[in-house]
Amino acid sequence: MPHPPANQNDRDQLISCQEVAADTGLGKTTIYRLMKEDRFPKPARIGKAVRWSRAHVQAWIALQVSNIAA
Repeated sequence: MPHPPANQNDRDQLISCQEVAADTGLGKTTIYRLMKEDRFPKPARIGKAVRWSRAHVQAWIALQVSNIAA
């Protein structure tokens, strides 16, 4: 899985599935299917909450865009 850029200065944000869906344009079911297939960043569990690293999600998006251009 892609990692956030090494030069990231801001603290990484943890975002909800709704925010991941908004950022990627994917539905919740698709997000979880891609995770199961090891094709999407895995979330962290904080208590009962499930949160994704915004930097990891953005890196995944960038990879998808670069694959289109290739």
